[in-house]
Amino acid sequence: MYNRDIGTTKLLIKHYRLISFLQRNTIGPPGPPGQPGFPGNPGPRGKRGRKGKQGVTGKSGPRGSKGPRGPSGKSGMPGQQGPPGKPGLQGSRGTPGLKGSPGRPGLKGSPGTPGLQGPPGAPGLSLSPPKVLVSPGNLTVNEQQTARLYCSVSANPEARISWRWEKNQEMKRNVSLNETSRNLIIQKILLKDSGRYICVATNMLGTSEAAVTVNVKGRSFEIVKTMQAT
Repeated sequence: MYNRDIGTTKLLIKHYRLISFLQRNTIGPPGPPGQPGFPGNPGPRGKRGRKGKQGVTGKSGPRGSKGPRGPSGKSGMPGQQGPPGKPGLQGSRGTPGLKGSPGRPGLKGSPGTPGLQGPPGAPGLSLSPPKVLVSPGNLTVNEQQTARLYCSVSANPEARISWRWEKNQEMKRNVSLNETSRNLIIQKILLKDSGRYICVATNMLGTSEAAVTVNVKGRSFEIVKTMQAT
């Protein structure tokens, strides 16, 4: 068995040698390319070549987009002052200011020369003390009504007229005095407003008064007159 294998091997060797011979001495058509082999290991890096000559400058490229604005630079030195400009138009008038405080009074002047004596005047009215008259003669007032007390005075010089209440208290809030005629008006009168209301007239010659007794809700009243002269 072993010898048989040896013989077969020798026969195959002879056959291979014959084929190799025929291939070397016979030129036939080239066979198809074989599959590429595996890449070999990279060789050592070569030396750096010499620097070539400078190439021709190319054309300018398109202009790029505008970049962001840089930071502001430092302020420069102020320039020389220019010549004054032309005067502008007159503005509108402003609002008047506040009134100032009054100044100090001036010095008193010297007295003037006396004037000529005038003609004698017409004889005046005789002086008289006040005379007081109150009205009406009878007055009946119901609650919540308005009572009006009239006071007439004759005097020379003119007398000062006032009213007072016999209870010696302040006049009520519902009581008003006419500054022109000096008449007394009691609005929305109440029971507690009953009493004597006295009209008083005074000048430099004396004082006179007259009292009105006011009764509320049907009460009678009487007018009491008192004349005083000094």
